[in-house]
Amino acid sequence: MKVKLDQLLELADTHNAQIIAIQETKLEEQMKLNIKEFHIYRVDRPNRGGGGLALLIRDVWSIAKSLSRDRPQVEVCNAILTADGFPPNDERATANILSSHYQK
Repeated sequence: MKVKLDQLLELADTHNAQIIAIQETKLEEQMKLNIKEFHIYRVDRPNRGGGGLALLIRDVWSIAKSLSRDRPQVEVCNAILTADGFPPNDERATANILSSHYQK
């Protein structure tokens, strides 16, 4: 995954991507993932091969709440982001990001 991740991060920098959603991460819980300038939210698939989700969110965003669920047929990784400079409760300052994977 390292080579693919390096390529993905290079693309993110080139295009100034703020949020990256990744499916099929195939990471195990004990594997640590630290990426400079990003918050990382993961849903790993324990005791099963493949699968997994990750949201990589630039650290310029504040994370109001994150939620991860792993059910037998559905993996969900969700984050609510807030931007600085807007009045409290202004809907323009909030983004709800959802990455999900449903297995047949």
